[in-house]
Amino acid sequence: MAEQLKDLIEKIQDEGIRAAEGKAREIMAKAQSEAAGIIQKARKDAQGLISGAEEEVARRQEAATASLKQAGRDFLLSLRQEIGDTLKRIILTDVRGGLSAEEMAKIIAKLIEGYEEAGSKIIITVSESDLAKVKKLLAAQLKSQLKKGLAIRGVDEISGGFVISYDDNKSHFDFTDKALTEYLAANLEPDLQEVLKDAAPKKGK
Repeated sequence: MAEQLKDLIEKIQDEGIRAAEGKAREIMAKAQSEAAGIIQKARKDAQGLISGAEEEVARRQEAATASLKQAGRDFLLSLRQEIGDTLKRIILTDVRGGLSAEEMAKIIAKLIEGYEEAGSKIIITVSESDLAKVKKLLAAQLKSQLKKGLAIRGVDEISGGFVISYDDNKSHFDFTDKALTEYLAANLEPDLQEVLKDAAPKKGK
């Protein structure tokens, strides 16, 4: 009887161990399966994050490059404008310096010397500040023209230089400081553009 009881106990123990081992294997297999699924999902999520990060970096780099290019264009335009304005100021200063009353009187005398056309009236317009001096200087040079009706006028709108009309102001030629400055600046503009073009950084440098 004791022997049978011992065999029964051993049998129960063996069956319990086998059941426990089977359950353990089942749990282990399930755990491994779940772990594999978690790892696979983690890899997929990580890949998605990496791809998203790479796209974001590329987008930001593209945006930064575009911003830099635009900033470069804006700077160059601003530089050209500033240089152009500076050039005009320099020209205007030089032109005004060269358009003294004495110089204007010489130029005007040359422009109307010997000019004869029936029914036409020559009108010279200068600044108010130059009027008296120009009149005095021309009076000695253009006595005959003054007798024929040559008119010399002064206006506040002119700061330097003069305007001459050969047909009683129906048309005129503008030799004011501002007009001459615009003309000279326009003629220097191509040279200025070439200087800026040569000074600009070349691609790949």
